[in-house]
Amino acid sequence: MMRHAPEEKKQMLATSIIMESNAWTNDPVSGGFGMVQKIMWKIMLHKAYLHELEEKIKEEKEKVELHL
Repeated sequence: MMRHAPEEKKQMLATSIIMESNAWTNDPVSGGFGMVQKIMWKIMLHKAYLHELEEKIKEEKEKVELHL
C-alpha cells in the first residue's frame, strides 16, 4: 500500500498505521473504532456540561437584571 502512495503521503500513512496498532494494543476488542467511540463520548459529556454551565450563566444574568 505504501509503495504506491505519493512521497508526501507516506509519513501520514505510517503514522496512521502506528496509531491503529496502538489502538488495537490499548483496546483489543474495538481497536480504532473503540478509540473514536471514547472520544465521541467525551465530547458529548463536555457538551452536556457546557450546556449546563450556559444555563446557569443565563439564570444568573436574569437574576442580576431583575435586581437592577
